[in-house]
Amino acid sequence: MCAVQLYNKLNAEELQRFALLVKSWHSELSFPDFINSVLELYGPERQHLLVGRSLSQHFRPGEGKS
Repeated sequence: MCAVQLYNKLNAEELQRFALLVKSWHSELSFPDFINSVLELYGPERQHLLVGRSLSQHFRPGEGKS
């Protein structure tokens, strides 16, 4: 998702949280944890915005956990 699309779909607090997630992913989060956090940030009502992107195609919150 490009920056303009993010700006249109997320509020200022959510954009800041997304930026922190990206920074954390590069330093401490595993990719699946990053994906699950992004899905949580978008919430069920906006996850359709990720359809067709690897974020929603390959990971779902709780998948693979026992």
